[in-house]
Amino acid sequence: VQQYSQSANLRAVTGWNAVTAAVEKVIVASLKFLSTTQAQFDPQSKTGITALYDAAFHNQLTAVQERVRQAKADVNLSTAAGWTPLMAAAEKGFVETLKLLVSAKAQINQQSKTGWTALYDADFHNQLAAVQYFVHAAKADVNLSPV
Repeated sequence: VQQYSQSANLRAVTGWNAVTAAVEKVIVASLKFLSTTQAQFDPQSKTGITALYDAAFHNQLTAVQERVRQAKADVNLSTAAGWTPLMAAAEKGFVETLKLLVSAKAQINQQSKTGWTALYDADFHNQLAAVQYFVHAAKADVNLSPV
């Protein structure tokens, strides 16, 4: 395991490392192995995207669970533009992913640099189930609006 620790953190030109590649392919066995190394589990690309963000954006629920539960990834870490994994899942309407992120203490009313919240993002993209979840179950602030 020690011999792989150094190479697990090598990054491609885009800023991705082995952890991000494993999440992209939803290779849970690889994620579990990498968790035994000294691999950085919440590396950000040059634009600030993390493995958790990418998994949430692609509705890879197993990978999101692995990032949150095993690696203790920061669910509120945002991209350079201020977008969070919760916002990524909201845009696509992935309610189960939203529930998982909220249960992991994702900040429901966190705003991007342009003032968007996950609720606003879901509404803008006509994701009715996500909007209903935020308003009724998660109790999102409906009065926040973009700058």
